[in-house]
Amino acid sequence: MFGGLAPSRVDLDESQIGATLSFGPFTLSPSERRLEKNGVFHDIGSRAFEILLILLERPGELVTKQDLLSRVWPDIFIEESSLRVHVANLRKSLGDDGRDVRYITNVPGRGYCFVATVRKAFGGAVEHPEPKAQEHRANDLPLGLNRMIGRDDDVVSIARSLIERRFVTIVGPGGMGKTSVGLAVARAAAGGFKDGVVFFDLSQISEGRLVASTLSSMLGVSVHSSEVLPILQSHLANRACLIVLDCCEHVVGAAAQLAEELIVACPRVNILATSREALRAEGEYVYTLEPLRVPVLDHDSSSDNILRFPAAQLLVERITTHGTAVEICEETAKQIAEICNRLDGIPLAIELASSGIGNLGLGGMVEVLDNRLHMGFQGRRTALPRHQTLQALLDWSYNLLPPTEQLVLQRLAIFVGPFSLDAAQAVATCADLDDGMVIDAVFNLVSKSLISNATADASPRFRLLDTTRAYALNKLIQSEAHHQTARAHRDYLTRRLRTINLSPHAVRDHNPTRFQGEDLGEVRSALDWSFDREGNPKSGLALSAAATGLFIELSLLSECGDWTTRSLDLIDESTIGTEVEMQLQAASGISCMFVRGNTQQAQDALIRGLSLASALNQPHYQLQLLGVLNIFYCRLCNYSAALEIAKRSSEIADRLNTPLARAISAGMIGTAHHLGGDQSSSQASFDAALLEPSTKSRLNTLRVGYDHRLRDMIFLARTLWLRGSPRRGCDLALEAIAEAAEMDHSVSNCITLVYAIPMFIWHGDTATAASLTEQLIAYADKHSLRPYVAAGLGLKGQLAVIDGRPREGLNLLRRAIVTLEMERYHILASVFFGALSSALTAIGGTAEAAEMIGRAVARDASSGDVVSIYTAELLRVKGDVLAACEGHDPQEVIACYRRAISIAKEQTALGWELRAVLSLHAYCSDVDGLDTLDHIRVLCDRYEEDSDTVDLALARAHLAKALDLSERLPA
Repeated sequence: MFGGLAPSRVDLDESQIGATLSFGPFTLSPSERRLEKNGVFHDIGSRAFEILLILLERPGELVTKQDLLSRVWPDIFIEESSLRVHVANLRKSLGDDGRDVRYITNVPGRGYCFVATVRKAFGGAVEHPEPKAQEHRANDLPLGLNRMIGRDDDVVSIARSLIERRFVTIVGPGGMGKTSVGLAVARAAAGGFKDGVVFFDLSQISEGRLVASTLSSMLGVSVHSSEVLPILQSHLANRACLIVLDCCEHVVGAAAQLAEELIVACPRVNILATSREALRAEGEYVYTLEPLRVPVLDHDSSSDNILRFPAAQLLVERITTHGTAVEICEETAKQIAEICNRLDGIPLAIELASSGIGNLGLGGMVEVLDNRLHMGFQGRRTALPRHQTLQALLDWSYNLLPPTEQLVLQRLAIFVGPFSLDAAQAVATCADLDDGMVIDAVFNLVSKSLISNATADASPRFRLLDTTRAYALNKLIQSEAHHQTARAHRDYLTRRLRTINLSPHAVRDHNPTRFQGEDLGEVRSALDWSFDREGNPKSGLALSAAATGLFIELSLLSECGDWTTRSLDLIDESTIGTEVEMQLQAASGISCMFVRGNTQQAQDALIRGLSLASALNQPHYQLQLLGVLNIFYCRLCNYSAALEIAKRSSEIADRLNTPLARAISAGMIGTAHHLGGDQSSSQASFDAALLEPSTKSRLNTLRVGYDHRLRDMIFLARTLWLRGSPRRGCDLALEAIAEAAEMDHSVSNCITLVYAIPMFIWHGDTATAASLTEQLIAYADKHSLRPYVAAGLGLKGQLAVIDGRPREGLNLLRRAIVTLEMERYHILASVFFGALSSALTAIGGTAEAAEMIGRAVARDASSGDVVSIYTAELLRVKGDVLAACEGHDPQEVIACYRRAISIAKEQTALGWELRAVLSLHAYCSDVDGLDTLDHIRVLCDRYEEDSDTVDLALARAHLAKALDLSERLPA
């Protein structure tokens, strides 16, 4: 096509024969002359391939234009402009945009350099990281540099030490690149940890006491007590994961304790920390991150020699990234060497300096640096702490900024973590700065490396580097704008959180304004400033109220309780009866209920919050609080009150007229009916709740602390079992359990398990019940949910009694009932009274058993005008216990069984009815004049096909025996 000339072929050296080279998503095989992208052939053209191959031979090094021309076109004269076109097309084909993706850098007047990391492998192509699980683990890490210069050996050494020693701290002064190196190590090591990598930025935490609880929240571990570390140890005991603790220096004591405790108790957890000082914890290996190597002055000052040093390479790359063309010659190479030496090879200092070279030039930069450093420090500069050198550079860098950017940088320092453009506008906009000016300033500061990108998605978030933020925050504190900015920060958070907390989206299946977990640091910072530093705590009440939903959603119930208690003490005439009090009262009731039990304090707070929601015309808030009160009264076995609450919710749902509102209300009604013994109405309500569209998505747990859908599923499963569809009930229960495990929400998971396990016990599937019980105990213990730990112990005791170990069961049941009664968790205690009586009977304690079951039946009858779901079964157990007592009255026993049968029939609880009839049949084998076989036959016929419960098996055995006997009798 072009004069018939065949493309040249670059000769391969021995090191490339049989090798494959990979970078980014690309794999290049020199011997096969093939380039692949994600395993698929990627055609870039023959000339571009030759250029790429030459650059890959010397990654990180300058390849001159002449070298490229002579090797790619050895026998043809080609203009340099043609080379530029080919390189430009090559970069375009690779997706190199010079910003987000960078592979090839142009060194003006000199040539080109391949700047991405290149990996070489032999014996076949480099494998691409296809396993999605590993990619998901890496996605939790913040964005890092596309390419780090001069740190490859550090990364390899630290990664090796991390595997060998488990606990490594990267130390060094500010600006040394500790975080970047730590991220690179984490990415390199991620594949070795099946449970992933957790990146914990401690710079967002102001107090050491919050370190462990914040990590717990990040891991999804709910903590409802002050003893956080044991819970973390339990959660991580069998996990194989890497925890990166970044920026530990300001909470070094708490970070050291956390790392030390986890290393000792969790043998498969590795910890990588970054700090300006060693944590001085047991088992710690300290790796000091040295400055980048800088060119030696007064030695070989040729450009080729100077550009071999990492500090010089970094400076040239960053200058080019900022769009400044620098002709590399002997003079400019010396200036580059001078700048690198002036900055001591500190990566951040080099980054900052590079942004100003476009205005000052290399010579001007040398002069400014020299003058500023001598103005700031006396004596030999090398003898002074490097952070002071960085301070001098920050002074200079700050003074180079125009006043607008100085002001914006100061105000953005109020953020402790990532922030959006909206947030930046909210805190930085003022009389001197409009929204447009703030946005322009943000992007200008990004281009000057004073602000970094925290995300790469469609909704960008930014953050200040730690050192830059500390510097700018000090400037802000010294200025008159500090309190104004802090108030703007607090008010912005209040507006966002209030919108979420009081939005109708709270009872829909999607919340587009959901706060991110990383925003928790901002909320804590604003609350601390409002309550402790401004001197006017009442001004922080609105934020405290609005933040309650975030604390509850993240399962930080103890912390939520602390803030609400502190805030409610400050309520006065200006806030009584307002939305602020409503949110505080509701959150106080929820946190108190789940942390301390069904106390009167919790009940009063919930009722007050509901009253205010009604008065303030907040129907979605009313619905959520009615849901909490519904479960509160169910716990107390006050099913009449629970049903009344549920019916009130139906009126609210009609007003809201959304599918999810109707589902929530129908589920509440179904729960009250199920526990109150009306299984027919219960099934109808649950069918309606679960058939509503959008209920399959996770309900926003804001303000309620549990998931309605899961509770509806498990109660419908129990209803199906009781009404003659045991197989469908068990299948639905297993589906709910799997869904709860995937959601991993502490209270929702425990509610699902604690109500599913009894159904498997009824079914006779004790193996499944025992396995789920161990899961419940472990999970509830990990999250400090005492009532559910007690419930798990009670279920374990019930299983021990069934398994023929009554004494073991007796001890477990007594322990469980004591705790549940203290927490006023009567609904769970009621489950175990029958099992406790059976255990006592089995060991000969019939008198105590009779007294116990009598009290249980009496209390059940006094719980209201509703006969509960447990009444029939308690009466049946009472009949069994009385039958075992010496000298008992047969008529009293039969009366218990008949009453149990009657109640079960009224409740359409086929499962309870069959069980009571079987007990009556077994007892009446010694009593004349009573035949129950026809009743048993009728009940068996009412079950769905393929039903196979332990009670059905016994019933069929009785029927088969009777049939056999009848066939043997003479005609």
